[in-house]
Amino acid sequence: MVNMKLAPIETVCLRWLAYGKTIEEIALLEGVTGAEIDTHIARALKALGSKFTSDAVKKLELGD
Repeated sequence: MVNMKLAPIETVCLRWLAYGKTIEEIALLEGVTGAEIDTHIARALKALGSKFTSDAVKKLELGD
């Protein structure tokens, strides 16, 4: 299950990306820096074996 591979913040970041939010917007919403959001997204991509955020979001939505 995808969610078991990801930390909660990684899932949140991918969900915000799915809603069309930018890194800066996500950082503001989550109260952290853009660099931290970049790190969370990079970890999520690695955990899901994705090169692109769009692929990671699809995997998250499909529950692969």
